[in-house]
Amino acid sequence: MTQMTGTPVTGTPFPRWPLLGIGGMVLSAILFAGTARYTEFGAARPVQPPIIASLDLWFDPQADGTALVRNAADQSVLEKLPADGSGFIRGVMRALLRERKIHAKPADAPFRLVQQADFNIVIFDSATGTRMGLNGFGPTNVQAFGQLIARAQPALKTAIHSTSITGSTSITGKAQ
Repeated sequence: MTQMTGTPVTGTPFPRWPLLGIGGMVLSAILFAGTARYTEFGAARPVQPPIIASLDLWFDPQADGTALVRNAADQSVLEKLPADGSGFIRGVMRALLRERKIHAKPADAPFRLVQQADFNIVIFDSATGTRMGLNGFGPTNVQAFGQLIARAQPALKTAIHSTSITGSTSITGKAQ
């Protein structure tokens, strides 16, 4: 086993100016990052497209295992979900209600379903702050929620188009 001796290294010391320069750059980077974070300078703010249709709805579970999707404005039934628990609307309902349970929020507050001018359908839960874009789940699933909007607002004609090349879905709203 070799033992190291404690002899100091002698010679010329490391130049002071490069150390001060590096320290200044690190301090500047921290200062600029903190300033940008505090003032939101240079922050990217996504622009929300205009809303062309909106619907407040709530899910009403029934004793027989079915669930009713109701228009929160007039309590009319927009859809009756089967008791077997299948279907996209039911899956979204379970996910949103699970979030409310985790955050200890009331289950009976309405959700907001929004159709945007950029052809997206989004569901918002103001109780938990959850925002779920639905277009990523495919055209058939988007159509299920688009039909809820169309049933609640008969003056709005909702057409769902699927392009076979890109696989993207677009929803156009036109007043009758």
